Amino acid sequence: MSPRLSSISCSALEYSLDGRSPVVCRPGDALTVPYGVHHQARNVGEGVAVELATYVVEKGKPLLTKVE
Repeated sequence: MSPRLSSISCSALEYSLDGRSPVVCRPGDALTVPYGVHHQARNVGEGVAVELATYVVEKGKPLLTKVE
């Protein structure tokens, strides 16, 4: 797993990260999700939410691991 860097460009997204209070990001905001932290996002704004997510991945490692 790797850190995730997200930049919000439309609407607003509420991020829930394990062990932390939810945070709302709006256009122009950025969020870093540290390595190994389970997280989810939901659209809390009006209209379609858009984010650009960048992952820093070690060569040969999986990009994502789904948690059931």
